[in-house]
Amino acid sequence: GDEMKKLKKGIANITDSISSLGIMIVVISLVVAAAALGYFYVNSTSEVTLVTTVMNETRNLRSSSGYGTDDYVPALVKGGSISKSYTITNNQIYNKSGGLLTVKGNGVGFIVTDNGLPQRDCVKVARSIGTADLASTKINNTSFTAEVTAANAAAACVDGDNTLTFTTKS
Repeated sequence: GDEMKKLKKGIANITDSISSLGIMIVVISLVVAAAALGYFYVNSTSEVTLVTTVMNETRNLRSSSGYGTDDYVPALVKGGSISKSYTITNNQIYNKSGGLLTVKGNGVGFIVTDNGLPQRDCVKVARSIGTADLASTKINNTSFTAEVTAANAAAACVDGDNTLTFTTKS
């Protein structure tokens, strides 16, 4: 009789260990998933921050006659306008996805182009930056002259590399 009791107790202990291990695995998976989501969310947010910063800082560089056709990136970089958390190489600004961010004068306004964005960043940045205050917002090959809605952004942003082009009025 004692052998069976020991065996049952042993099986019970093993079952307890397995279920607590199962719970641990679930907890670990949740933490990893949350971290990944957090990382993607922060990435999209930092992309919005980068474009917003570039636009605001470029407005400060306007000359009395407007922006001409100059490349404003070297002035932004050398003026210390771009956070060190972004990659800057040879006076060029790269976004978190490794795409190039360019700023060119367009007479009275300027054009900010953000290349190589994954779909989620494309949607988020287009929605956040693509307001009615701009002359136009272009998502890949689709231009919008009014506010970019979530539906517009979702339709125009592809699964892969996306290019956003923001043209300011002034």
